[in-house]
Amino acid sequence: MDSNDKKLIKPETIEEMTVELYRKAATTVREDFVRGFEKAYAQERNALAKRHLEAMMKNIRIGKEKSLLTCGDTGVPIFYIRIGGNIGIESSYSGLNGAISAIKEAMIIATKRATDEVPLRHCTVNGITRVNAETVIGVSVPHFVFKFDDKEEDLLEITVNPKGGGTERALPMYRNSYLYEGIWGVKKIALDAVVGGWERRYCWPVKLGVAIGVTPEYALELAKEAALLRPVGDRHPDSKVAEIELELLDILNSTGIGPMATGGDTTVLDVSMEYTSTSHGGIPTGVSCECPMAKIATGVIYPDGRIEYKDYPGWFKHREGYNE
Repeated sequence: MDSNDKKLIKPETIEEMTVELYRKAATTVREDFVRGFEKAYAQERNALAKRHLEAMMKNIRIGKEKSLLTCGDTGVPIFYIRIGGNIGIESSYSGLNGAISAIKEAMIIATKRATDEVPLRHCTVNGITRVNAETVIGVSVPHFVFKFDDKEEDLLEITVNPKGGGTERALPMYRNSYLYEGIWGVKKIALDAVVGGWERRYCWPVKLGVAIGVTPEYALELAKEAALLRPVGDRHPDSKVAEIELELLDILNSTGIGPMATGGDTTVLDVSMEYTSTSHGGIPTGVSCECPMAKIATGVIYPDGRIEYKDYPGWFKHREGYNE
């Protein structure tokens, strides 16, 4: 398609969809998480754990029915934005930088609107002074992550994640395991992260992401993407990785930490693992998670301006074997 023939997506369309995504992320829980809760409740043998799970599912139902916050911590905004190769953005600036700037500006305006319209709790503070500016916008906040996907040319996909502070406080972990430890070392890091973090936070069960990355910072980033952007119950197309996911799920749920860390069979709803190639000198491993209220919402804008809300993003769709 000639660049002159592209239909341009208007910033106003991005803004409107983003406000609605905030509303969905703050007041509803993704259906794959809901199914995970239902499965956990059916399998749970601990009476107190079942009551915790029942209360969480009731909270999810009320939030959806009455458009109320499912969690008081409406988080710090993170955006995952997947851009197709034939998408054009209406902008007063030129080129790719102009398109990205237009997307960011529209989403910042949407964030300001959503703060009042949803409404969102003012969770963002200055990293040094800890002063709350009474907004969710701050220094380098919102945080934007872009992916350019030429295989899926005709869409702009936006995922909103108002990331709560509880899941960030204790559990995320990075460690470079030794070569002789192999995959056993990766599993141990995941176990250490969960067992070492359970006393410092109470929002169990979580959706866990584990990743081997080419560098430490990317291992953690990829682990977070795995936790947030892959659905509960989705297995990696590489059978060896899928086997590790299921083994870790079994190991971590045998710890007995349970819902709200008061005991039980369900400590994690699922484990999603990703990997890249890396150096022969070690195995950079990151562990991250998403809280049970799963403040995640995804929408797609097509070139004709049509909007579609998705159950979960196609962030890993470029990967062979992706489960639609």
